[in-house]
Amino acid sequence: MRSTTIESELLLRAEEHDGGRSSRALARMAQRGELVRVAPGTYVSTVQWFCLPGYDRQLLAVVALAQSRRRPVTFCGATALRLHGLPDIRSKPVLDVRAATRNQTGTRLQVSPFVNTKASLRIMTELQAQGRLASNGRNVPMLPPIRNHWLPGDEPGEDVELTVRLSDGSQVGRIRAVPLVSAMATVFGNEGLEVGTAAADALHRWAVDPLLNRGQVRAVRSQRGPDGRTSRNGGGGGSRTGGGRADSGRGDIRKISPERLSAELGLLRDDAAALQELVEASRARVKTKAAGIRFDRQWTFADGRAESPGESLTRAVIHCLGFEVPDLQYPVHDQHGEFLGRVDFWWPSIRLVGEFDGHIKYGGTLGAAEDSGSAGRNAVTEEKRREDAIRREVDGFARWMWSDVRNTKLFAQLLEEFRVPRRP
Repeated sequence: MRSTTIESELLLRAEEHDGGRSSRALARMAQRGELVRVAPGTYVSTVQWFCLPGYDRQLLAVVALAQSRRRPVTFCGATALRLHGLPDIRSKPVLDVRAATRNQTGTRLQVSPFVNTKASLRIMTELQAQGRLASNGRNVPMLPPIRNHWLPGDEPGEDVELTVRLSDGSQVGRIRAVPLVSAMATVFGNEGLEVGTAAADALHRWAVDPLLNRGQVRAVRSQRGPDGRTSRNGGGGGSRTGGGRADSGRGDIRKISPERLSAELGLLRDDAAALQELVEASRARVKTKAAGIRFDRQWTFADGRAESPGESLTRAVIHCLGFEVPDLQYPVHDQHGEFLGRVDFWWPSIRLVGEFDGHIKYGGTLGAAEDSGSAGRNAVTEEKRREDAIRREVDGFARWMWSDVRNTKLFAQLLEEFRVPRRP
């Protein structure tokens, strides 16, 4: 029994009953460098592999791995959080898989996807010259390593079937994953703040402002049983793939059409309560005292005001480096009380503004300088004017990007240059 189905033209597999003709044809295309092999018998166009964003490549690797195995593959940990719709912001992607026995735990590297490395790199160079690469061209995108986790408290009957979609909404397959409460327990109880904060912030954000993500709010509610309380397995949503009965009344969020989700506005007053029950059910799965302390620390540190995974990572790194954690989404006004903009981070003790990736929220369409022509230029000009106005009202203005936060040594130096105070 396979644990997934492929529903995308991106992933190419040989026909099963053609005497091996399609398999040999795909292998020849890979030898010419036209395809990369993402799993035994599964290929992707080399051009598409290089041009897709990293998070989409990871999702293709998830579906390809599950399809290539004879036995069912169940994804867990941070990979499962990602499949449930929460961010996974690890700097080096990993495919987290539940091990069948304790002896199977550990991490192993996957083989190179490039059958003809020289031809594939030549295509990469051409795409870089055309400005079509998803990355900066410094790193060749390889397959993520596989980390096998031993989860003795999980039962296969709790597993849920999820649909995998890329960032453009295209569906690439359906896979098997642990329920959300299990993934939360694994990540929040075993990983550091740098790994789990983005997901924890997102969960907080859905409850604080459900208008931002009605679909995810519906997913949280789907964890509730018929009595209104959260089930232990958290799997009230999603079809059971381990022999359990699917309950169409509480189907998984990814099996509900976007049209239906947008129509189901409903009453949202109890979303915070639903989330709290979800967290309690997940916390109950933590097995050791040390993991419980990490879980509580992660959930206490979470803040729904963080509006992006990058902001969440920034907060976690600032805390782990020992600096004072800033206030979030601070509104800046001029001396006449006119609103100038809302900034990502604010240290009131030193009147310092911090901006991740340099996008101040001004409201309206300003700050989203994706328009072309004069409208786009006017937006950029207005954004610069407002930033200058904010700078006049504060004592410092710092900017950083993903690469800055990932390099913790340089990021600590940046914070020290701006005299960010250390925590007591």
